Amino acid sequence: AKPINYVVPANSIYEDSLCFNRLTITGDKYIDITTKIDNITTQGELLDINNYSSYFIVSCSYDYNVEIIEDNYSNNYNVSGNYTVKYKIESNGREEEFILNIEVFINENDNKPEIKEENAITVIDISNPLSLEEIKSYFTATDEEDGDLTDKIVFETLYDETNLEIGVYDMTISVKDSNDNESIVYLKIYVIDKDCPTIKNNVLKLGNNKLYSYDEIFNMLEATDNYDTNLSYEILNDTYSTNYNIMDTYSIEYKVYDSSENSEIYIITIEVIDVTNPIISTENITTTNKEELSIDIIKQYITVIDESEYVIDIDNTLYHESYNKAGNYPVAITVKDAYNNKSISELVITVISNEAPIIYYNNNIKLYTDTAISHKQLVEFLREISNNNYSLDSVSVIDSNYFTNSNKQGEYSATMTTTDTKGFELKESFTITVINRN
Repeated sequence: AKPINYVVPANSIYEDSLCFNRLTITGDKYIDITTKIDNITTQGELLDINNYSSYFIVSCSYDYNVEIIEDNYSNNYNVSGNYTVKYKIESNGREEEFILNIEVFINENDNKPEIKEENAITVIDISNPLSLEEIKSYFTATDEEDGDLTDKIVFETLYDETNLEIGVYDMTISVKDSNDNESIVYLKIYVIDKDCPTIKNNVLKLGNNKLYSYDEIFNMLEATDNYDTNLSYEILNDTYSTNYNIMDTYSIEYKVYDSSENSEIYIITIEVIDVTNPIISTENITTTNKEELSIDIIKQYITVIDESEYVIDIDNTLYHESYNKAGNYPVAITVKDAYNNKSISELVITVISNEAPIIYYNNNIKLYTDTAISHKQLVEFLREISNNNYSLDSVSVIDSNYFTNSNKQGEYSATMTTTDTKGFELKESFTITVINRN
């Protein structure tokens, strides 16, 4: 069997359908070269061939070195002819070449006017373009007989610094002497983009309730370019996507390109924050009118679920003002977490009285043994049955042995002394009967 040679891309897998062999080739990525300019026409000016970035862009996985290995142009830049400059690009043991073709055109007709260019202007950055008038000012024309003919030079071009696009603009420069001898120079102006895209936002806060796509995040960066409006990107690293719902700080590394292959790497910091409102569950409370429930006790009937720290605010104004009276009192509950997410809920406190009613009939008061009343309560009761004709301070109970026997069955005498609003004093006797509840 003869050996078979395969040429396959690095980091790829090849399968032979006949031999069912599987061959995996691993290695470094290739060196990518993007051509900006590879053919230039000059009129004798010396080009800066060491500034290779004006002619091509290098992209590769590792550091690289560019050197000129062949150059028959530099020593002949002012002699008409076709020349080449060969560049070698080396990275991690791999090599690529780039050839720059240069045509030098020199007008050697001594009988015609001579056109000279003061500065080499073949490459112009679109971010800082020369005006057409500036370009014209670089050219002069002289004639052996007519002398200075600079003001006779005619320029023909579509170059307009107010409406430039990336590309090549042709310019024809011509002049005639008094004998109608004409000299013509042809110039190519290369308009290129050297600037990399930029971004405005490199720190983002994203909610933990959604996985944001690379495009969505890229739009948040507000990436701009001096020329392009349609930018592209490549993701180099990402610690966010697999942790989008876990509150912490992560990063995504974007490499942003414009259409001229200018690129810049930006590391975007992403803080994942809680955007979910707290979940509140409550339990209504039933209590007596003996003692007011504290805020801490009320909180025991509230359950909150949230992924961050939170604060519970309780508005129990209605209950606080009437806790000793039977009734239903709503309590407003507000929970706010560390990210200002807020939820509102409510529970009801039902207050009941555990005091048995006082029965009053024909100067006889009946009570249970387990619901003894105090002297003050008895006075309030007597005041109420007198239609509030007496102030509390004017009512007193004297000569009663009930208060020392309130939990014992029996009949106890008492005398009430009152003073009405007109100052008349009244004494009235009544009986307090204490019985077992069952």
